[in-house]
Amino acid sequence: MQRWRRYGTAYEPHVAAVAGCKADKKCQRCYCAECTGRFRETVLPQAVALLSNYPDEERRFVTLYLARFPTGELGHCDLKRESQRLRMMLARSDIGSAIVFGGIEIAYLAADRAYVLHAHLGVGGASAAPRKKLRKKLRKAKVPRAMDDRRLGNPLHQLSYSIKFPLYHRPGQSGANKARSYPLPRSVLLEVLQWYDKQKPEGLLFLYGLRWAGGSLKPTPRKPVAADIS
Repeated sequence: MQRWRRYGTAYEPHVAAVAGCKADKKCQRCYCAECTGRFRETVLPQAVALLSNYPDEERRFVTLYLARFPTGELGHCDLKRESQRLRMMLARSDIGSAIVFGGIEIAYLAADRAYVLHAHLGVGGASAAPRKKLRKKLRKAKVPRAMDDRRLGNPLHQLSYSIKFPLYHRPGQSGANKARSYPLPRSVLLEVLQWYDKQKPEGLLFLYGLRWAGGSLKPTPRKPVAADIS
């Protein structure tokens, strides 16, 4: 927060929002450690419990790369629209009665001077066939690095990774090699904070076959899906 103060007046609204966060009146900002920490502590145990009902072979951890935005254009990222597009892809991949819990986040790629919108998802009850169909749909949509699909062997650890609100980047990262994290550059940080101002922590959840209401995560009835003519 001291670093933000040094960055100048453009950061003052963000500093003030977090400084004004009180026990009886939370700021609900995605860059507030208190609000995001409390949200994670509430939602993650419930998600782990629901996904643990599925046998090990029916649990997957999937990363989907959804869209790219050049620096200066993150404001054009419509989270609701992108979430709905992903939800329709899942439905049309014949995912059936599977449940999906995870989060959508923005990653800054310094080498490309761009942001990648992506989702980390815990999936319960989906066979290999619909995951393969989803992968094909993402490739058809020309999404870079369309999909990573692996076993959900440690639900708490992996789902914790799915719900985060990063204000850092890893400029040395290549493929699976995890690089050191660094604070976002000043201009990039401001753009990310302004984008986060449009969301609440629960707004970055991605749910399929589940709903979040009143602090509880519950299964939800499925709605009919339009025929896939693609």
